[in-house]
Amino acid sequence: MDKKMDKELIKTYRSFLKDSVRKAIDFSQTDQNRKITPPPVEKTYTPEAKRIDLPQYDQLKDIGEIDLKKGYQKPRKPQIIQPSTFID
Repeated sequence: MDKKMDKELIKTYRSFLKDSVRKAIDFSQTDQNRKITPPPVEKTYTPEAKRIDLPQYDQLKDIGEIDLKKGYQKPRKPQIIQPSTFID
């Protein structure tokens, strides 16, 4: 991106974070303020749908531990997928 575009984006996002945004947006008209029911937390599914349970905690204990920071810092080799992988 060029510098002009960067400055415009920063200006746009910064203006939303300022307190003056309440002067530009009528928050009395938000769904929450108008008592509109929010969407469900979980997507509904049909009773016939195939469900796969997550593994129990005790089944995961042998996987091993890795420090989160070290996990992100550790370089990974690119994964090469062979076409035969997808053929059963």
